[in-house]
Amino acid sequence: MDDTELRDNDIVRVYDVLLGYSDCLMATDEILRAILIQPEFQKEMGTPKLHYLLGKICRRMGAQSRGQRVSVLAAAYRPVPCYTSSPGDPPSA
Repeated sequence: MDDTELRDNDIVRVYDVLLGYSDCLMATDEILRAILIQPEFQKEMGTPKLHYLLGKICRRMGAQSRGQRVSVLAAAYRPVPCYTSSPGDPPSA
């Protein structure tokens, strides 16, 4: 697909996944900004703690909106740590 055409149609490509810029990425960023200004995030922390706290909120949000479906990040709230790769990492072969 042509990236210029995607951009002209408000679509962002992340590897082989296409996302709407305004209705997906910006909406997600707005939610994340609202979460990150909460008091429990106003301290230095490592990735596992950040994922745990974000997972706690995602789990609560998911339970309210989708019933039993749980996102990967919401699973980070469980007793098992959840790690993700960097967005800049190349896809595995």
